[in-house]
Amino acid sequence: MNGMNAFANGDAAYHRELRHAETYAKQATEHERQLQEHIDQLEKDVAHWKNNHATEVRRARILKERTDMPIERVQAYEQWGKDQERFQRELAQAKELMSNQKELIMHLYKQLDEAKK
Repeated sequence: MNGMNAFANGDAAYHRELRHAETYAKQATEHERQLQEHIDQLEKDVAHWKNNHATEVRRARILKERTDMPIERVQAYEQWGKDQERFQRELAQAKELMSNQKELIMHLYKQLDEAKK
């Protein structure tokens, strides 16, 4: 009887771990979905700014060439350039996080498949 209890306890622990892994995999999948939504939004923003880039470059050139324009406009454009650089860095970081998350999810599903065998 004692051996039977040990087997039953081991089996229960196995199923408990399996449920925990499945819960974590579901949470990771939801996190992946949220990250993908964030990346999609960032990519839309990038596309928007790329479409407007030529116009902004032309405006900046005019602003810098005209001496009668207030210096604040030139400074504002320079700040815009810095903001674009920061945005590109954040997009790259989000893509890297998404890639890492996908690798983790694939690893978890592989472990679940192996545990179920």
